[in-house]
Amino acid sequence: MKKELSTLLVCLSASVALAGCSSGSTAATTTAATSTASASTAASTDSGEFTWRDYDLSGDITIYTTQPEQQTSIIEEAFAEAYPDVTLNFVNDNTGTLITRLDAESSNPQADVFFGALGEMDGTKYHEYFQVYDNIYLDECYKVDDYHIYNYFTIAVNVLMYNPDLMDELGVEVSSISDLTQEELVGLVGNMNPNTSSSSFRNLVCWLYGAGNGDPMSDEAWDFVEGIITAMDGQYGSNLPTATADGEWAVSVYYEDDALANQHDGMNIVAVYPEDYNLACFIGSAVVKDAPNLDGAHAVVDYICSAEYQTKLMEETQAFRPANSTVTYEIEGMPSYDDLPLVDWDPTWVQEHAQEIYDKWNEIWEAHYGA
Repeated sequence: MKKELSTLLVCLSASVALAGCSSGSTAATTTAATSTASASTAASTDSGEFTWRDYDLSGDITIYTTQPEQQTSIIEEAFAEAYPDVTLNFVNDNTGTLITRLDAESSNPQADVFFGALGEMDGTKYHEYFQVYDNIYLDECYKVDDYHIYNYFTIAVNVLMYNPDLMDELGVEVSSISDLTQEELVGLVGNMNPNTSSSSFRNLVCWLYGAGNGDPMSDEAWDFVEGIITAMDGQYGSNLPTATADGEWAVSVYYEDDALANQHDGMNIVAVYPEDYNLACFIGSAVVKDAPNLDGAHAVVDYICSAEYQTKLMEETQAFRPANSTVTYEIEGMPSYDDLPLVDWDPTWVQEHAQEIYDKWNEIWEAHYGA
């Protein structure tokens, strides 16, 4: 099986080049070439093992993906065993580049599947490039896309990631987002720029809904956010795991899977889940509109959504959060989806008011630190 690697970008949380996770306000219109499999045709065993449905597969299946090789190699191995005459071609790049490619190829599609970086916070933004398809494990997923275009396979949540040595030196502890505003931490709180980072924008949306008690534009919500801006002391962070481990930041707000992966690899960081606010953003894959190998596309999406695939990924990474609710494998230190203090948020509202959120953040930031 061959892979085309162009400007490989690793995005374990499927959050690269996304504006968070929002939802659209208009019904999907890309249903002309729709093929939907009933969840009743799912073929899994009690152990979560994937049993191949009667797919009529041949030729090449082309998958545009933002996901790292660790995630795609599991798919390759499964297909090599079940369909040795089928070739999987992975084209790996960032979201923007791959969407531009889909747009250029719209009259003659070359891809069958888009794997990763399609989230709730995008709403209908990319729907024109995909078609409706419900994977065969739909009834096992924690959440189903309202438009039945994205097939969710993972959930993005955030953690607090701190340097234990520096925190001991400062004599402070953090267990909630509210703790970031402690006087001792001013200038030592790492957070990426929400104007350019999807995970940081997701943080911001979370804080607004949490501190605003469901009203993200309330004075209470923005007063809370201003406290965090003050703690950031005019500095945006980057490469947060390394910077935190090196002591540039005492604590950072970061996405779960990469924080856990770096912690498991021995980096001098500790990831904890905030006790006050967190936000779950579901990330999915989709079948490309007019995909040249439609059966192949369905088979790939089905496998990605299976308990077998997601369990293998959890075992291998010790950092992956599954969207399939039947997965029983547990990762040490990772609370279950049902145990997280998740805020209720409205993806449609976020999509429609994203610019207002950016503008308000920038207004407060510039009032403190200038343009």
